[in-house]
Amino acid sequence: MSTMIDLTYLKSICDGDTDFMNDMIETFLQGTPDMIKQMKEACQSQDWARLGALAHKVKPSISFMGISSLEALILEIEHSGKDAKNLDKMAGMVEEFEQGCEAAYVELREVMETNNA
Repeated sequence: MSTMIDLTYLKSICDGDTDFMNDMIETFLQGTPDMIKQMKEACQSQDWARLGALAHKVKPSISFMGISSLEALILEIEHSGKDAKNLDKMAGMVEEFEQGCEAAYVELREVMETNNA
């Protein structure tokens, strides 16, 4: 039973094509860690506008993979970055986002293994 992801939306788009679904998940698994790395770098260099832009860029992927528990957080990172507010909380929010994604990665890999079985 997955706790982080809800693939209802993704499944509706893929219409039973598990290869396509696996491709979509693989793209997320490959691209998101690098985005998070860039977000952490932007946070460290206090480039808040860049952090907001990166959060905006990763936001659709979070929705696509049905990681609803992270949607409010990534939105808050995006808006805080763009408006340069809540800056004292930014590093913690990015860290929390990364941990949430890592939990989702595990579940997504399990889905891929099931699809490939």
